[in-house]
Amino acid sequence: MDLGGLAKGWLADRLARDLGENVLVNLCGDLYARGGGTTGEGWPVGFGDRTLLLRDLGAATSGTTKRAWAGGHHLIDPRTGRPAQTDLSEVSVLASTATDAEIYAKVALLLGSVEGPKWLATLAHGWVIT
Repeated sequence: MDLGGLAKGWLADRLARDLGENVLVNLCGDLYARGGGTTGEGWPVGFGDRTLLLRDLGAATSGTTKRAWAGGHHLIDPRTGRPAQTDLSEVSVLASTATDAEIYAKVALLLGSVEGPKWLATLAHGWVIT
């Protein structure tokens, strides 16, 4: 369990709620966009290879490449207690909250390229998988 990621998503949601009606809270990639941004169209956020205008949505990315070492990485599969064996390197997700986006990204990464997108289709607002 990555409490760092989950805590960042949870905190982004809380800070956005407490800071006002029009705010973007970004905690190292776990973020919540509340309101329409400076133009009213949404907050510009890099998502995969494009920039999206987000309004009242959370986003998070989970991956295996940044916090990795020889033979493993920081994402532990709860089914095995060991670093996850997955054919994916990164999953970015849009959801109703940053907390949900963080959870969905981690689960999809653990499920892999076949089952991950099927699972995300029932929950997420959008995703990018690599």
